[in-house]
Amino acid sequence: MIQTIFCLIVFINVCAIYYFRSYSSTNEKAAFYSGITGLVCMPLSGMGLLLAATNIQGVHGNLGGYSVAIIICLFATCISAYSLVKLFFKRLKLKQD
Repeated sequence: MIQTIFCLIVFINVCAIYYFRSYSSTNEKAAFYSGITGLVCMPLSGMGLLLAATNIQGVHGNLGGYSVAIIICLFATCISAYSLVKLFFKRLKLKQD
């Protein structure tokens, strides 16, 4: 299940970087940079999930920093996904006209 979620997050962020690489508006610029941010935070999020799963007796200490990385990755991916869905419906509407 975690692998599927990670693959979906990577796919969404890579698509956002690909489709918005020549941005012309502030929304497209935000989608492009949120895709980059999501991919940069992915290794930290994965390491945080691994450490949290193996933190049986508090061996690894405070994992709050990794929680922040997971939240940043989540919000960046949500922004990218919203922009991609908006672009999809915009192109779908143009094809129908």
